[in-house]
Amino acid sequence: MNKKNIIGLPILITILLFTLLAVPAEATPISSVSKVQHAAIEKKIERIKKKVTTKVLKQRIKKKKRS
Repeated sequence: MNKKNIIGLPILITILLFTLLAVPAEATPISSVSKVQHAAIEKKIERIKKKVTTKVLKQRIKKKKRS
């Protein structure tokens, strides 16, 4: 097993868990954030979650191929 995989996979899993379990704290009242800004923030969060999930899945596939 590669050293990169040993270090990288737990980091990716940790990031994924934090993004899925973390409850976003809002620094400003909801009324001061426009709906457009809120939608943009939500889209960005979703993109990050998809990116992390994809990386984790790719790592798992690579690991299975090596086994």
